[in-house]
Formats: sequence, structure tokens, C-alpha cells
Amino acid sequence: MDLVIPLALILLGLGSWLLARQRLHIGGARPVPRLLSGFIALFGVVCALYASAELVFAVADAGIAVLLDPPLMFFAFAFVILGGWCAIAGVMNLTRSGRQNVP
Repeated sequence: MDLVIPLALILLGLGSWLLARQRLHIGGARPVPRLLSGFIALFGVVCALYASAELVFAVADAGIAVLLDPPLMFFAFAFVILGGWCAIAGVMNLTRSGRQNVP
């Protein structure tokens, strides 16, 4: 479990970077393939939902004192923010590429 959290955060960060490249005009930014956008969006949704559920269950178990646990708060909010960003950006990328393919 010690490797899962950093690996998931690294994957979310890479996915976020891939989806933001075209918008930020970084380098030779080619569009991200639709399948990859879908996987990034799905992974973002799963990570954000998992982190939200963990945060809710932690508050339910320990009460408001869980807010004093910095690692839990950092990882929970990092997962929620990065996961939400990847989900939204992936879906927007899918819709944008879908509109460009319509004749």
C-alpha cells in the first residue's frame, strides 16, 4: 500500500500534464488520443471518489480530530483535486475531439 498512493499520484499528475499540454501550448502539443483521454478521466473519477470516501469514513471514525492529521489531509485533498481535474479535463477533451470528428 505504501507504493500505491505515490504511484497513483504520479499517474494522475502525468495524466493531468498530458491533458493540459494542448491547452497550454507546451512544445509540439498533439491531441491526446480519445481512448487515453477516457482512461485518464475514468482513473481520475475513481481516485477522487476513493479519496472522498476515505475522508468521509475517517471523519466518521475519528471525528473532527482527523483534520489534524497532515499526511491524510494532504493525500486526500491531492487525490480529490488531481482526480477531479483529470476527470473534468478528460471529459472535456473527449467532447472536444468528438465535435471535431463530426462532418
